Amino acid sequence: MKAPSARIALASAAIGAVGLAGCDSPSDTTAAPSTGTDPIAVCPSGAPAPGAKPVELAGAAGRAAVIAPTKDSAPRVTVETPYRVDASHATTTQPGSGAELTENSVVTVCYQGVNGRTGRVFDDAFSRATSAEVALPDMIAGFRTALVGQRSGATVVASVTAADAYPKGEPRAGIEPGDTLIYAITVLAAN
Repeated sequence: MKAPSARIALASAAIGAVGLAGCDSPSDTTAAPSTGTDPIAVCPSGAPAPGAKPVELAGAAGRAAVIAPTKDSAPRVTVETPYRVDASHATTTQPGSGAELTENSVVTVCYQGVNGRTGRVFDDAFSRATSAEVALPDMIAGFRTALVGQRSGATVVASVTAADAYPKGEPRAGIEPGDTLIYAITVLAAN
């Protein structure tokens, strides 16, 4: 979650937030709560509404369906494994109206990361009900690219190739070389 010299607040220290870390820093994957002046926002943990329409993600192998998070509910990701994409891509499910995110933005997000090979959640701010503050320059390329150009308030679903995440894998999170990652992200704030 962080560059070697800068801690990025992503979640509680008990959970390794490896899905968002820079590829060059797999040895430090824990994160501390946000230290900004604003209180940490609560990520919703409720179930999606019955009948909520998922975003369908077709891969080079497998498929995934993501019910995007809302202000009242956490995402639900269902994966036909193994799911793999050849190019990272993002879908905006809810546009934002706040500040535009740049390569250098620091953002407050609620997010869930799912491994496309296994269909398992490897990191989840929604289940912890705690947002994370992250600096986009310190994030894996696929996560950063999915958010740059979005506006605060946006909800994004992204499929991220291993090359844009962890080309060598991240064993502590169960991520092997070649694994595609799926993210459901809500941008709460940006500066």
